Amino acid sequence: MVFDFDGTLVDTRGAYCQAMAEAFNQKDIDLAPEEIAEFLFPSIRGTIADILRAMERFNRQLVLDLEKDTIDSLSALWFGNVQPIKGMPELLNELRDTGSQLYLVSNSHSSFVLAALTDFQLGECFNNIVTLDSGHRDKSESLEYIAHNASCLVAELVYVADTIMDAHISNELGLPLIILLTKCSWDYDRKDEFPEAIAGMKRVDIAPSVKDAKMLLMKYIEEAAGDFC
Repeated sequence: MVFDFDGTLVDTRGAYCQAMAEAFNQKDIDLAPEEIAEFLFPSIRGTIADILRAMERFNRQLVLDLEKDTIDSLSALWFGNVQPIKGMPELLNELRDTGSQLYLVSNSHSSFVLAALTDFQLGECFNNIVTLDSGHRDKSESLEYIAHNASCLVAELVYVADTIMDAHISNELGLPLIILLTKCSWDYDRKDEFPEAIAGMKRVDIAPSVKDAKMLLMKYIEEAAGDFC
C-alpha cells in the first residue's frame, strides 16, 4: 500500500502557503498565504510557476530559486504548523499489524517529510519513503520504483492520495486508488469536480474520512488475500 504525504497523512496546506509567501516576499513579491492557497498545486514548483505566470513574471530560474527558498522555510516552519490527519497514525499502525507493506511517496523534500514523520513517530511504519529529492522525475516513476522495490506489479499496489492529479496518475498506471477527500486534502476546494474528473476510471474510490479509507483498504486486504502490497 502506498500513501501520499501532503493532505493524506499530514495537514500541510497552511505550512506550505506560509513558506511560499515568505519565499516570494524575500524576492520583493508581496503575496499573502491566502493568495498562495488559490494556486495550490500538488507540487511546490507547479504552484510557484502558476503564480508567476498569472503575474506575467514567469522565469525558470526564479521558479527554481523560490522552490529552494520554500523548502528551506518549510524545514523551520513545519513544527507546530503541521499535524497528522486525525486517525491516520492509528490506521498506519493497524495496517502494519496486519502484515501489510507500507510505502510513502511525496512531492515534498525529504528534509520536511522525514522531520515530520520522526516527530509523529510514523517513520518506522514505512518500508520505503520516496520524496522529491529521491531522484525520480515524477510520481509515476516513483510508484514504479516502489513496485520494483516491493517485488510486485504496479497494478498490485493500492494508492491512497488526495488530488485529481493522483487520480490521473493511478488511472494511467492501472493501480487502485483511494482518494481521501477531507478538508485537509490539497484538492478539497475542487471537491465538486471529482465526480466528473474520475468518471470512467476503474478502481477509484472516494473516502470522505480516514474511517472510510480504512474500510476500503481492509476490503482490498480481504479480497486480494495478500496479492496487493
